Amino acid sequence: MDTIVERLKHPDVNQGLMARFVAVGSSNTARGHKIGNVQNWVDWFDTGLARYWGRQHTTINVGRSGETSRQVLARFEGDVMIHRPHLVMVTVGGNDANPKNGVTREELARNLTAMIARCRREPDCLPVLQTYYAIDEENFVQHGEGDYVARFHLYMQTVRAVASRTGTPLIDHLTRWERLRQADPALHKSLLHDRLHLNGLGNMVFALDVMRCFQTTPVDGLKEVCAPALRIQACLDRLEGMGGLEARPHGPESAQTRGGGPPRPPVLRP
Repeated sequence: MDTIVERLKHPDVNQGLMARFVAVGSSNTARGHKIGNVQNWVDWFDTGLARYWGRQHTTINVGRSGETSRQVLARFEGDVMIHRPHLVMVTVGGNDANPKNGVTREELARNLTAMIARCRREPDCLPVLQTYYAIDEENFVQHGEGDYVARFHLYMQTVRAVASRTGTPLIDHLTRWERLRQADPALHKSLLHDRLHLNGLGNMVFALDVMRCFQTTPVDGLKEVCAPALRIQACLDRLEGMGGLEARPHGPESAQTRGGGPPRPPVLRP
C-alpha cells in the first residue's frame, strides 16, 4: 500500500500523469440503480482520495453485477489491464459461493491467483484482494438457504488463503463486519439494501475503511457529509478493540518470529 500512498503524496513520481486505480468485482462493486443512484464505495473512495491528496489519480470501476471470478478473469485483460493500472482492487467470491454457478473453491483460488500473476507481470501494478461485508445470514436461513451462508464463509476464507499464499495485501472487511452483525443486528441490517447488497450508507462505511487503508480520511465538507458513516466506522473500531488501521501479518507469527523467510502479506484491518 505504501507505494500507492507515495504516488499520492508525490505526484511527480507519475511524471505529470495521474495514477490509475481499477476496481473490479460483481454487484458489490458495480454502479447500479439498486441503491437509489447514490454513490457506491468506489465513488466515495475516489472522492475521498481526491479531497485528501488532491486530484492525483483516476479511479476506473469495471464491476459487473452477477459475475463470478471465472467471468472476471475472462475479461481481466480487456477491462482491467488495458488501463495499465497502478492499483487493482479485486472483490469477488460471493457469486462463486452460489452452487448454481458451478465455481469450486479450488477454481476461485486459481482465478484469483491468475489475476494476481497478471498484475505482477507489470512493473508497477499492485493487486489488492478484499473480502465482502457481512450479509444478512438470518434471511438466508429463514428462506431455507443456510447452505449458502456456510459456503459464503468458506469462499471468503479462500480469498484470505490466496492472499496469504501469494503475499498479496488483503482488506478483510468480513472479519470486521461480522462483529457488528453479531453485536448489533439492527444496525448491521440498516446498512443493507437487501440480504446480499449494501445500501448507500453501507457503501459509504465500506469506502471509509478502504480509504483508511491508504492513509486517507474525509476532510473539509466531505467529513460532514460522511458523519453518519464515520459514527458507524467508530463503532466497528470499538468492536474490534482498536482505534484505527493496523497492518498485521496474515497469520499468528511475523517473519521475524518465524526466524526469517518472506513476510506474509498485511491483513489491512481498517
